[in-house]
Amino acid sequence: MTPDLPIDRYAIDGLEEGLLGADIGAELTTSLIDRIEARVRDERITSMDRLTEVLRDETRALIPQRQASTIEIARAKPFVILVVGVNGTGKTTTIAKLAARHVADRRRARVGLVMADTLRVGAREQLGAYARLLDVPMEVARDGGELRAALARFADRDAVYVDTAGLGGDPDEAAAVDAMLGAAEEPIARAAVVSAGASERALHAAWRQFDRLGPASCIVTKVDEGASLGTACTWLRERQLALAWLGTGQRVPDDLAIPSGSALVRWLVAA
Repeated sequence: MTPDLPIDRYAIDGLEEGLLGADIGAELTTSLIDRIEARVRDERITSMDRLTEVLRDETRALIPQRQASTIEIARAKPFVILVVGVNGTGKTTTIAKLAARHVADRRRARVGLVMADTLRVGAREQLGAYARLLDVPMEVARDGGELRAALARFADRDAVYVDTAGLGGDPDEAAAVDAMLGAAEEPIARAAVVSAGASERALHAAWRQFDRLGPASCIVTKVDEGASLGTACTWLRERQLALAWLGTGQRVPDDLAIPSGSALVRWLVAA
């Protein structure tokens, strides 16, 4: 550590302790602190308020982020996104939040839901309840052919969200989802859902399932349940998987946050 900083050394040390305490790991903490110190020197930062702003900026820069853009939706109509996740991550509720936000954010947007989870008891009923609440149609697909037919019926929709069976430890489960996608013969975006409270070991196990499905982005749920985002953010960075949304509770659609710098710092350091 170099002592020639225009701000109190203890301020930087406090940030470092907070980041390490948030379980983001030594490597990511070192990267953040190095970048923050460089900006403190270059910009001659002397106030804690400005230091906090820099922490937000650099945290956001180190963790790739991505939401489905208006351009993507305009290019592919319907814009189809399939959501995968291990059991218990809140995947179906997250889909309801995404669909509700899509309807609210884009006036006259037409959204469809597809339930491709035929294994979990009550899965169809849960998504069906959300479909009625949002006043959007829902289809059920048990295989690739039915998924292809459902997407054909939703050809006039702006966006279609596809729910899938929760993945456990059996690699055949991911293989079945992959086979369904191949048989659907449609361009389908993929997003993974993980819980903020998942351990490093659980996240690596989840990736063994997700990898063959090729998700481009990730939604981290249950950040309101007291767990730090540190472990999940470190995992995202290792996998170069973009963080799309944060699930911050059960309310549809309110408890879905864009991972801004301030939101990331709040859930990283203040947890």
